[in-house]
Amino acid sequence: MDKKELVNQYKNRAQTGGVFAIKNTLRDKWYVDATVDLKAAQNRFAFFGSTHLKLAEDYKAQGGAGFAFTVLEELQKGETQTDRAFKDDLSLLKTIWLEKLTGQDLY
Repeated sequence: MDKKELVNQYKNRAQTGGVFAIKNTLRDKWYVDATVDLKAAQNRFAFFGSTHLKLAEDYKAQGGAGFAFTVLEELQKGETQTDRAFKDDLSLLKTIWLEKLTGQDLY
């Protein structure tokens, strides 16, 4: 398989985005965000812990203990859907989840 074919396969892969939460279980505080690539967000959390500025102070103070990554909802990008439309859908989904979490302590 040549490089051009690999790039083409990457560009044409099924894309799974969604809304995720990083929960500080020690303080019962949530960080909620949307991403076009859930797997990448999970990998960043698994390997680097919290790189989110809003969480950094607590993460550093707790030594990384007590943080959990949770996928709240997945969304598949449609075959004919533009990147912009996919991001807009994810933004709306994030808003819906923030409304569902009303009353929770959020970052």
